[in-house]
Amino acid sequence: MKSGKSLFSIFFVTICFLNCNSNLLYSQKQADLHSDNIKEPGWEFVISGIVNTDLENEYEPATELHITYWISHKSAIGFGYTLIFTNENHVDQELAALFSYKPVPVLTVNIGPSFALDNSKKERLSGYLEGELNLKIGRLHTDPVIGGLFGKKTLVFGGIHLGYEL
Repeated sequence: MKSGKSLFSIFFVTICFLNCNSNLLYSQKQADLHSDNIKEPGWEFVISGIVNTDLENEYEPATELHITYWISHKSAIGFGYTLIFTNENHVDQELAALFSYKPVPVLTVNIGPSFALDNSKKERLSGYLEGELNLKIGRLHTDPVIGGLFGKKTLVFGGIHLGYEL
């Protein structure tokens, strides 16, 4: 029952952020669509505070770092590094090769393979899929992030990110 309440809490917080920011996101999307200010290629750094779960009993906090280079205003390549703080007082580490795509200005989708490092107790190779909303404040952006690792065992995660564009 505890896992159901925790999963509900993750989704509830995500829905609250989506609801609170929907008007701002819509206004920003309209401004971006009518603007001649198309993002030039450049670097982006993102840090996320997330919670991983296997949808059964295990919830683990994690920190995710992404470094991407935007090739155009819609696509980027980069990598991600994740520290997962396990319930056994152990820190798992993962690296992900990322392809990022912006189907609309306020949404970034990240996809790619994820590799668990040698000290990790997680699956060695899995598929990585993540979506993040982007409320821009100058060169900064923030909002909810949700995604998953898909392999022999599926893990989902959700949290908040903060990004900076150079």
